[in-house]
Amino acid sequence: MNPDVRTALLVIGLLFVVAFGGMTLYVVGRSGFNTYGDLLLAVLSIGVVTMVLIGLVGAIRQPPSK
Repeated sequence: MNPDVRTALLVIGLLFVVAFGGMTLYVVGRSGFNTYGDLLLAVLSIGVVTMVLIGLVGAIRQPPSK
């Protein structure tokens, strides 16, 4: 894979993580936790964002070998 394409995909992935993490924190801060369902959805959302972030950090730290 072309290194420029790889870099572009990693940047797009990082923008995704920052955007969705920020939106999650904004909604939690604005509406709070009215029910246990709200808490569960917030925890799941942060969990998904964290898993994607872990994958991106792994891809950044271990570039493909030639």
